[in-house]
Amino acid sequence: MISESIIKEYEALRKQYPEGVLLFQIGVFYKIVGTEATKWAGSLGLKLITINKPNPVENNDGEIAFCGFPTSGLDKYIGRLIRLGCEKIIICNQLKNNEGVNRRAVNQIITGRLAGQSQSPDV
Repeated sequence: MISESIIKEYEALRKQYPEGVLLFQIGVFYKIVGTEATKWAGSLGLKLITINKPNPVENNDGEIAFCGFPTSGLDKYIGRLIRLGCEKIIICNQLKNNEGVNRRAVNQIITGRLAGQSQSPDV
C-alpha cells in the first residue's frame, strides 16, 4: 500500500524531475504512480491498481493509480520502457540511514536517446 507520506515524498521528487517515468522504490518494488502508471502499465504488462485517497500528485481527492515490479526486474523494465519510446527514466532508490529510517534519492537518470546509457542526476 502507498501511504500519504510516501505520496508526498513522490510529489516532491516529481517536482524536481517533472519529465519522464519516475521509478520510485518502495521496499522490494519499484512503483510508477499517477498518470504515468495509467500510461505505461498496460504496455509493460503490469497490473494497474487504484486506491481511494487524497492525491496531491494529481491535485484531486479521488483515486491514485499505481503499478509496480520487483527491484530484481529493473533492467528488464528499463529495456521495455526504452523500446516503447520512453525518453527519460528516473530511478529513485530507497536508502536507510544508521537508525534504519528510510529516505529516497534519485541516483540514476536514463535517457532513451542514449539507448540505456546512464547519466548522473543534476543534484
